[in-house]
Amino acid sequence: MSSILTKDFSPPDPSSFTSTLASSTSPSGSSNPSLTPNGRTTTTPIMSNSNIKYRYATSTHNSSAQPSTNQFQRAYYSFPLLDRNHTPRNIAVYSFLIGATFGVGISVAVGSNTVPQLGGFLTALAFFHIMEYLLTAMVNADKLSMDAFLIHNGISYHIAHTAGLIEFLIELYFFPELKKTEWAIFIGVLLIMIGQTARSLAMWHAKHNFSHQIAFQKRRDHELVTTGIYSILRHPSYFGFFYWAVGTQVLLFNPVCFVGYCVVLHRFFRDRIKHEESLLIKFFGEDYLAYRQRVGVWIPFIK
Repeated sequence: MSSILTKDFSPPDPSSFTSTLASSTSPSGSSNPSLTPNGRTTTTPIMSNSNIKYRYATSTHNSSAQPSTNQFQRAYYSFPLLDRNHTPRNIAVYSFLIGATFGVGISVAVGSNTVPQLGGFLTALAFFHIMEYLLTAMVNADKLSMDAFLIHNGISYHIAHTAGLIEFLIELYFFPELKKTEWAIFIGVLLIMIGQTARSLAMWHAKHNFSHQIAFQKRRDHELVTTGIYSILRHPSYFGFFYWAVGTQVLLFNPVCFVGYCVVLHRFFRDRIKHEESLLIKFFGEDYLAYRQRVGVWIPFIK
């Protein structure tokens, strides 16, 4: 397996996130500080989709054994915008749709007296996805693909956001006053800004070492980077996605999804960090052990 060890967000691995979500409720990561800019690789939040690439899946059984599944996959990926080919057409359409979402979000946030936080959520969501692609293009062009948008980030990622929107709309209908809590809007925006800033800096400082996938082998040009944001956060990308995602639910004042996000993301990053740090210790030995002892993660109850 030859990907770059990305330790800090990429939103979480979809398979892990989905199973955890199912057991905890009824939302690629983050880059790791130890492999960044000057050699640190970053892994991701919130929800990486690298393990779910249906169009490349080939059944080991007789094709007649699973006709419905294979037919669905072929039909799904035969639609141009879902084929994930890195073409000018797809880039333009994805960028347009994200930009349109951003524009609608700004309009609602500024012009609505009833649901400004919904506009804020749409704005934050669009900004997150476009920054993932933009920063990859700026500092890691060799790895640029449609997956850099993190739109195809696993079913669990989309379920999480859908659940948040559904809860918001239901509570808005039955408890409209609940959604007018100004302190929640302020704290939510603050958490989103902190999280987005940390994640973007993690990608920027990681430069060409950043990846949305975990690497299990050390590349020759890997270096243990402890400068920049990695001097204060050991996993700034994970840190960033955790607080960004939780912040969206505070902004929407979704008590149920807030708890669900906290539980699911904490479990995911706890296990992810433990696994990745075992690889980092293997790659960098005592240097990483000293770095780990010196710099914290700053996600509650994760050391």
